[in-house]
Amino acid sequence: MAVANPFGLTVSLCVLPFWLARTPRRRWGVLLACAAAGAIAVVAFGWLLFRIRYGIHNVYAPTLEFIKMKEGSADALKSPRLWWMGYRLWIYIPLLLLVAYYCMRKVGDFTFTSGERLIMSTCALQYGFQIWYQFSKHGDTLEISYYWVYMLPALLLAFCVIVGRLAQRAGPGLLPLAAVLTVLGIRIVGSPTPELFNSWIDALIAAGVLYYLSRRFFTSRPWIAPIGLAGLIIAVQIGAPRPEPILPGELRVLSSYELSYMGNDSQGVAAFHSVTWFVDQMNTVDLPIVRSAAFWFNEVSGSRMAAMFLAHVSGHRINPDWPVKATDAFPPGVVVATHDGGIPTWVILGTKADVDAVAAQLLQIEPTMREVLSAVDPTGTNTAVRVLTNLKY
Repeated sequence: MAVANPFGLTVSLCVLPFWLARTPRRRWGVLLACAAAGAIAVVAFGWLLFRIRYGIHNVYAPTLEFIKMKEGSADALKSPRLWWMGYRLWIYIPLLLLVAYYCMRKVGDFTFTSGERLIMSTCALQYGFQIWYQFSKHGDTLEISYYWVYMLPALLLAFCVIVGRLAQRAGPGLLPLAAVLTVLGIRIVGSPTPELFNSWIDALIAAGVLYYLSRRFFTSRPWIAPIGLAGLIIAVQIGAPRPEPILPGELRVLSSYELSYMGNDSQGVAAFHSVTWFVDQMNTVDLPIVRSAAFWFNEVSGSRMAAMFLAHVSGHRINPDWPVKATDAFPPGVVVATHDGGIPTWVILGTKADVDAVAAQLLQIEPTMREVLSAVDPTGTNTAVRVLTNLKY
């Protein structure tokens, strides 16, 4: 979450202008000062908590370093093509709701409250930001579900506003009945992500049919519009066609980020098994050695393992970034710290060849080090680990 927090601010910032618009100008200064004071208090509390409780000098430093390091570069999970726009159909749900809102205001006899207008305006601004960042900043705010979730607070409220307003004309029992039928339908389907649409063309045809029926029977059968709109949105959200095609050598995560954490070959489940295996291995090592450890890692699995011991935020990492060459000479500062006892324990993670190469170089500069752990992850990643120390206790 430390990396996600700066982007999460957009949720608040998109509300801010519409919140101020509903407030007398004379109170703007006081309200903004209170908001700023609250933000500073939260940041300061987090800084103090991690400094005192966990001994982390500055918990925000990794976030700032990440932003600086990744500025202008594309996410490794980002697809090199735009095929995803025809598969991740949920990214068009805000557009569908905003079009419905416009039609209801301009064509239908609907009056929205100031709070409802704030919600819809916030939804439009957040959606506009997600689109702008995706295409102007080499971002993935539409493409990858991890960042799309920041759209969900405004999107869910907008869904309630539009469907709720439409349902008012169809009687009070409509929405509870629709909710029960939806739950039963999902239960019958049996999959949290059924492929209800073969392509975006199917979804477009469904939207066109809904539009025609809603206009044709808007007065005589008012239940069609809310039920149809809610059903289409739910179907698009859980039943978009996936995964999109990928080329040889591309990661499966490029095609369906959220699905990479489901199923028997789940990357998420594999990562969980690998890091828990590593924690179990470290639990066999004496606690003073573990507490004195600094981590060298050279691939994603090793990075996850090191993260279990807060290596990224505590500064207890030897290489500032990865991948690196295991045969590269250690930085002079690392050599001095190892000699002087500043780094009494090394935890080396990576491929077995890389781990052995780093361990050999370490023993050349500090022959007094002894090995207290050597193992290879049996869960599938094949990540090797060696722990060497000269700690005396």
